[in-house]
Amino acid sequence: MYLTMFQGEYGIQSANLCIPVHPITVLLMLPALIANWKQPRRKQILIVFCGYVPAVEIQN
Repeated sequence: MYLTMFQGEYGIQSANLCIPVHPITVLLMLPALIANWKQPRRKQILIVFCGYVPAVEIQN
């Protein structure tokens, strides 16, 4: 079963969104990690980063 917004003549092409968003997200996570390296928040960013990258690779 597919969502209606992905179908039809005016359907959303998810590749147009996903392809540029993922590299930008990874590039923004790296400065966030560097900026928070001495903070306790570093662990949360690492967990998100280590979960996000494999999820994106599995999706592609």
